[in-house]
Amino acid sequence: MADQGGEVDFSSMPLGERLAHKNWKARNSGFEDLAKLYKTSAEDDPIYAKYADTLKKYAADSNAAAQEMAVAAILEFLTYAPQAVAARVAADLLKPITDKCIASTRTGTRTKAHDVYLLAVEVLEGGDEVLEALMGAYTGKQPKTRRCRRVGDRCGRRRFRREDGQRQAACSSSCRNCLRTATRTWRGRGDGADGPINNFLNDLKPIQQKELQDEFAKAPTEKLVPTRLTRSQKAEAAVARANPAASAGDSMAGPAAGNDDEDEDAKAEAALAFIEPIDLLKKMDGAFYKNLASSKWKERKEALEGLLELAKSPKIKDDKFGELVGTLAKRINDANIVCATIVIQVLDALARGLRKDFAPYRSMVTSPLLEKFKEKKTNVVEAIRSTLDAVFASTSIQAMLQNVHSLTGKKNPQARRRIPGVS
Repeated sequence: MADQGGEVDFSSMPLGERLAHKNWKARNSGFEDLAKLYKTSAEDDPIYAKYADTLKKYAADSNAAAQEMAVAAILEFLTYAPQAVAARVAADLLKPITDKCIASTRTGTRTKAHDVYLLAVEVLEGGDEVLEALMGAYTGKQPKTRRCRRVGDRCGRRRFRREDGQRQAACSSSCRNCLRTATRTWRGRGDGADGPINNFLNDLKPIQQKELQDEFAKAPTEKLVPTRLTRSQKAEAAVARANPAASAGDSMAGPAAGNDDEDEDAKAEAALAFIEPIDLLKKMDGAFYKNLASSKWKERKEALEGLLELAKSPKIKDDKFGELVGTLAKRINDANIVCATIVIQVLDALARGLRKDFAPYRSMVTSPLLEKFKEKKTNVVEAIRSTLDAVFASTSIQAMLQNVHSLTGKKNPQARRRIPGVS
């Protein structure tokens, strides 16, 4: 169907037809809608498995614009697809990404291709497949291609902790890039001069071994800390953020249960130790407060969504959050229910990211959150419950009881019924 300008409107066509269409604009439209579906569908939606095996074909699209949109769809797939589905195809996606996307003339495609590598490490619980794809591409004759592939290799190793020392392939020559690669691996392991990684240097020429040892000696001694986690590590970090409340609730279960909780706490804390806290206040949009005060609900919504993405970090650096939390607390009763819900979600993320450091702001948010229990919408009520659980985990039960008790006599029956069930 053509519009007044003579352009064809492909949006009315079935998604499958657009994805396989000869016209690049139709494919581009299909990839865009596929990305949206991945981002908004439930984890058990069949859409993830339906096109999983054809994603590698989409990454090699002959049109540059459509290819970039295809890589964007792959990113959403790896982000939101069930672990079993994503892990099944993630390795197969690496070759077309390496061959067709990493050296694209479009900056957006190159950036998204790097992100695909990082997400593949998350999904595959390690970087072996990613490293294999990248190292296989080092034989490429184009300098630009080799340089871009080294960038992807470097990104993966800096952001994830590597437990193995098998990097001899990166040390097969004495070029400066390979020396830097081996040195970063040595720092990432933190093994010291006699670490297992040195066992892989025995097959090198003496001059190469000497150059590597000299580089190791000059490198900083502190161990590199990863900034990203694999899926299993993220799950452990999530347990670490939620476990304080669970431990408090199970404290009457007996000594044996207490010991189990302590073990879980130790594991959770160990997982969080690998995460570098983000400086949220510095990363915030400078116009956040202005946009949040806008009379247009869409501007408030966009400002809150941007903050929510930042606040979802597993670990947030402690700072003076009084102004931000106070402003958000006043917006819990925003006239627009969508904005109000996002405000509650932001507070939830802040409480979980700051953990015990959120305790000073508990009194600012507890009462308005409990008051909001009069809301009838299920998604709002669930968001409130989750946020109160996170706030409870940051403080003591005695500190929370005063707020809860003062509101149990509310006239609204829904609020009165729901408040005792908090935590």
